Amino acid sequence: MLSIIEADNTDDQADQSSDYDFLTDSETCPISNVPYLHNLKNRLMLKNNILIKGFISSVAQRFAVDLGTHLYDKFKSKEVLFHFNPRFDQNCVVRNSHINGEWGHEEVHATKKNPFRRGQIFIMEIYVMKSEYLVSVNGVHFCSFLHRVHPTNVDSISITGDIQLLKVELSARDMYPSTERTILLVDDPHKMKFPFHHELKYPVMEMWDLTITGTILEYADKFSVDLCGACDKCTSPHTNIIFHLNPRLTQNYVARNSFLHEQWGFEESHAIQRSPFMRGQTFILEIFVTTSKYMVSVNGKHFCSFEHRLPPSAVDSFEIHG
Repeated sequence: MLSIIEADNTDDQADQSSDYDFLTDSETCPISNVPYLHNLKNRLMLKNNILIKGFISSVAQRFAVDLGTHLYDKFKSKEVLFHFNPRFDQNCVVRNSHINGEWGHEEVHATKKNPFRRGQIFIMEIYVMKSEYLVSVNGVHFCSFLHRVHPTNVDSISITGDIQLLKVELSARDMYPSTERTILLVDDPHKMKFPFHHELKYPVMEMWDLTITGTILEYADKFSVDLCGACDKCTSPHTNIIFHLNPRLTQNYVARNSFLHEQWGFEESHAIQRSPFMRGQTFILEIFVTTSKYMVSVNGKHFCSFEHRLPPSAVDSFEIHG
């Protein structure tokens, strides 16, 4: 099984999520982070956008995202103003509220079928409107939920259930959904043709990210993920490999390099006691673009970085070999 999410650059008009004491765009949550509970520095306001990125367990039953009041304080009465609850055991997504000690009326209808799938990455956004919350999943509107209590009462967020949390952000935006995502899903890796090649729809810029989840075959020796671009000066039909990430399982290290103008550059690697890439195991790989480098995380933890040798705007495709 392989799933890939290519995220376009976030809206230039967005406020920095650090203004709200949330995780910034370049930070990720540790893998052992559910249940997740966070006290907001500021209350929710109109056009606030909460982005949640996670990986759903292959045996998941349910998970939930709760926006509420005093969720973090065991000595105060808790109010869940918006409860968003994908249920894989019932194949539905329930929305509700828990106010004054009682659950309200459950809402289950949506514009599309349940978009959450076991064993795959998701990106959901909750966008605050004057009369309702709007919810998108993987860049597509999914449902809405009318305010039962004004959203300015929300002072905390809770995430629980059968997921690995990769990122949580809060920002102010004029766009909904805030980013367009390209989702590629391959359920049977034996039917997948290698090398896998994908052309990007938009230029790569700062804050672009690529997330890949896959399972390494038991007999695998190595594989690579390559960010590629055209090579105008090449005499043969080669492309530039602007960033080459190459886990070598038999040697227990991960090489990083570039292949520019028909020549390999200096290979970077560092000794690791235990590679995060293991035969027979599922991994989540994220490549995030900053001003000066590519940041690489594996299974929600920072793994390495690679300084730009060509501007990331030169990337027009990516390939997976192995």
